[in-house]
Amino acid sequence: MLRISLLLSTALLITACASVEPGREEAREIASQQVPDTPDYWTAAAARVGEV
Repeated sequence: MLRISLLLSTALLITACASVEPGREEAREIASQQVPDTPDYWTAAAARVGEV
C-alpha cells in the first residue's frame, strides 16, 4: 500500500511540474522582450557585477 501511495504521489508531482514548465518558458519570453538588447546595456550590467 505504501508503494502505491508513493508511486501516485510521485506521478502527481511530475504532472504538476510538467504543467508549470510552459508558464515558466512564457515568463522568460516576456522578460527577454522587456530587456533592451543593446551592447551598451549588457556592458554596463556586466560592469556592475564586476565581470568586465
